[in-house]
Amino acid sequence: MVPHFRDAWKALEITYDKFIRTTDQRHERAVQELFSRLHAARSPKTGEPALFEQDYDGLYCEGCEEFKQEKDLDPQGRCPIHLQIPKKVRESNFFFRLSEYDEALLKHIENHPEFIQPDYRRNEVVNVIREGLHDVSITRPNVLWGVALPDEIPGSEGHTVYVWADALLNYLSALGWPERRYSLWWLAREGEVGGAGATRQDEFEELSGQGRPGAAWAGTSQVLYTNAFHLIGKDISRFHCVLWPALLLAAGVPLPRQVYVHGFIYARGEKLSKSLGNAVDPIALANEYGADALRYYLLRSFPTGRDGEFTLDLFVELYNTHLANDLGNLTSRTLTMVHKYFDGVPPAEWDPSSLQDSAARDALDALVAAATGAPADVAKAYEEFRLHDALAAAWKPVVRANEFIERVKPWAVAKESCGACCGCPASRARRATQLLRHASAQPSGRRRSWRR
Repeated sequence: MVPHFRDAWKALEITYDKFIRTTDQRHERAVQELFSRLHAARSPKTGEPALFEQDYDGLYCEGCEEFKQEKDLDPQGRCPIHLQIPKKVRESNFFFRLSEYDEALLKHIENHPEFIQPDYRRNEVVNVIREGLHDVSITRPNVLWGVALPDEIPGSEGHTVYVWADALLNYLSALGWPERRYSLWWLAREGEVGGAGATRQDEFEELSGQGRPGAAWAGTSQVLYTNAFHLIGKDISRFHCVLWPALLLAAGVPLPRQVYVHGFIYARGEKLSKSLGNAVDPIALANEYGADALRYYLLRSFPTGRDGEFTLDLFVELYNTHLANDLGNLTSRTLTMVHKYFDGVPPAEWDPSSLQDSAARDALDALVAAATGAPADVAKAYEEFRLHDALAAAWKPVVRANEFIERVKPWAVAKESCGACCGCPASRARRATQLLRHASAQPSGRRRSWRR
């Protein structure tokens, strides 16, 4: 599986700083440290042990790797995501006393609404918490794979850590936790925080109910703020927005700065899934149409955070209309003229008043306005995680430049005094490709255009 994922990221031009698996030894040590802390922790309301052993009867969905309640199933008793009937399981597990962290979680979300975005996802999580939280099983007995519980926990022999209590900790273990160096990425000074939702480090002492600071800020001489950002799918929001922060509070670790929950990509009205037979191979699409085209389609077509419907017809239509016709033709025409008439160097000076046609001057004004305002609009949308709006803003100069070219027809007057006007759309085209790259849509396309 690992080579498959690495090949996919390479094909899609996705880079990462560190690749980690839950089988890494440093991760196993971090998981055992977490459970040692949970064993020592007391719940915020009753002061009972946060970790306790109990027999359990439940319905387990192997696709979700989650125990389900009856209310979570469809009318046929199936998991609504995987359309499979969960297995009935009876076993003795170690539980986390999640039920006592409802008030702490609600208080944090109320004080920091940016903690969960978009707001409609936050509302979903708040409703789940207000309906009442249940203690959750976080170990499995007699499972050969997984991280074993620390020996210091009585009765832990034969128990391994349940999937989500293990997998979620990858966010910390990849940064070096429980060593203090992880706070170099997890926390930041006030002026260096990367976005909305930052929380002062000392707020969590009250929320945990135990009044103990986490190791990240113990002994520091300056106030630090949370700075970790999680980007996740909506089907796992409960784990990231409820279970994960509660585990961190119990362990004395500051919460992430923000959890951004995105929607699903659907095909024929259903979630993309191998088991449903509607999966789309992103590597094959990238190989045929290019990674730029696929990235642009996914970021531009669906409002950030919302669900989206993928069809090959719409993908090809957007590819031809936007990338080939709009940006492709603009780049080709302007750069061809600059190379043909000006030896590849855009004119340094040009007097817009040389345009005699008032409509042409209006088109130029619209182009200049679009190109001038786009950088700020792209940056603002990107900072607010509205990627589709960022691309829409980056595209405005492309549209206006094409309108200007059609109005002026610079190839017909290139050798006259106003022929230098072809330098204007050329510079705007190059600026547009810069903006698209910064919006994470077209890294390779921008490099090719810039070299030309």
